[in-house]
Amino acid sequence: MKKEAEARGYRIVNEISEGWSGDWKYLVEKDGRKYLLRISNISMSGRRERDFHMLQELSKSEGIKMSVPQELWKSDEAGKVYMIFNWIEGVKAADVIGKESAAKKMQYGETAGKYLRIIHQCKTLDADWENRFGAKIDKKTAAYQRCGLTIEHDNAILNYIADNRCLLKNRPVTLQHGDYHIGNFIINPKDESLYVIDFDRMDFGDPWEEFAKIVWCKAVSKEFAYGRIRGYFAGTIPESFWRLLGLYMAFQIISSIAWAAGVSGEQVDVMMKQAKEILDDYENFSRIIPKWVDEVC
Repeated sequence: MKKEAEARGYRIVNEISEGWSGDWKYLVEKDGRKYLLRISNISMSGRRERDFHMLQELSKSEGIKMSVPQELWKSDEAGKVYMIFNWIEGVKAADVIGKESAAKKMQYGETAGKYLRIIHQCKTLDADWENRFGAKIDKKTAAYQRCGLTIEHDNAILNYIADNRCLLKNRPVTLQHGDYHIGNFIINPKDESLYVIDFDRMDFGDPWEEFAKIVWCKAVSKEFAYGRIRGYFAGTIPESFWRLLGLYMAFQIISSIAWAAGVSGEQVDVMMKQAKEILDDYENFSRIIPKWVDEVC
């Protein structure tokens, strides 16, 4: 599998094992420069070709720092698709942002929010989000009810979803990063620049759905999490955003518990803890703006 990359002049330095992606990832070198090599099964070739061209287009947008694909090829013999990205030097944002000042955390968050707004402006589709996501709600709710796990106060969650799914009507559909949270950022220590990485779950959907994973940001820094929202909306956050975010957070609980039930006991513990945290933030969905926002503001 790696021989295909070596034949093109890339020397394998080491394997990168982090993340939930099914891809194989390696740090490689060529002509004295570092790159990231991602190898996918050939069944992903259509998607990876789409990703390659869309990411190259996105990288031309002014104001965003990101991993950029450099080369793409596939091997029928190996049954794999190969994509080369520029290598971003730095440290994981999740490892260092918590140690920064409150002002610096907010600044990084605002930068992340501005990047997200640029991503959402890259490409839009004319699609029926209400029916598409509504079907997803029905499917995941049924999966939760079958999984054998029960969240305390799940009636409040299910009622909020039922009462607010009407908010999906006429929502725009744009390009999405697909996994936009603090774990997918790198900080270059030389100039303290923030880079967004790992676009392999890129998709199309409601742009505000991307904020459902803000719970992972808030776990590291509430200032970073709130800064993401402020930066995205340039400081003026509409009330309609908070109401729709509540719907996506409620759905996040249901879908993540159903997913964890089929993965491992460890993930069940993680997602149960997160569910309780979200329920506490929203006071069992009796409030529109989560408590942690008040703590920052």
